[in-house]
Amino acid sequence: MKHAYLIHGWGGKPEGGFRPWLRDQLHAAGWAVTILKLPHSDFPIIAEWMLYTKETIQNPDSETLIVGHSLGGQVALRFAESISGISHIGKIILVAPVIQTVFGLTDGQKKIIHPWLVAPIDDEKVKKCCSNIVGFFSDNDRWIPKENMEFLKNRFNAKIIVESGMGHYNSESGIASVPAVYKEILM
Repeated sequence: MKHAYLIHGWGGKPEGGFRPWLRDQLHAAGWAVTILKLPHSDFPIIAEWMLYTKETIQNPDSETLIVGHSLGGQVALRFAESISGISHIGKIILVAPVIQTVFGLTDGQKKIIHPWLVAPIDDEKVKKCCSNIVGFFSDNDRWIPKENMEFLKNRFNAKIIVESGMGHYNSESGIASVPAVYKEILM
């Protein structure tokens, strides 16, 4: 059975943003869906988030889809890196992913995100685990700079889709559904 795992980002909630809508769409299409609830969402620590993710996503295979939003996108890549050589994931979709740079942070927020931005991700291991990576970006995302698109494309051979007016694809941007993401999942 096809199984989708939806991963929220920094400060996110399982039932926030587009995740409930996407869960319902996927359920209607016959998918099993798990929305992760990462610990200490406001103070993300790589080791904690990765331990929780590894405990939650069991026996991934070619029928497994991971959708990571914002910092959850980095979780998806780090998870793929960690299981490379053991399992193969069918598809990873990154929505407004935090990859190497984030705009508009306070000094306190920069300290929180710093470990995520400097801890390397082995792109070869990620590509070995999942050869189908798609990144969704918005032309008006105040947090994610355009450089992240090229970085994702060049390092992970990701397909890049840029949408207009989606902001950071979150509730604050008024986004509760992501039809283009759903369409990409079904491809």
